[in-house]
Amino acid sequence: MLRRFKKLCEKEGLTKQMKRIAYFEKPSERRRRLKRKAEKREIRRRTEQEIL
Repeated sequence: MLRRFKKLCEKEGLTKQMKRIAYFEKPSERRRRLKRKAEKREIRRRTEQEIL
């Protein structure tokens, strides 16, 4: 049951969020992280359009 809970938390991104909150993140690191996330989102959107 604990293993299932851990997987559920990982899937929802709670562990990453907790780690991010626990330590100070420089503004430049935050911008870089958000930019990478936006690029991944854009790539995913383009591949979905190619499939359709």
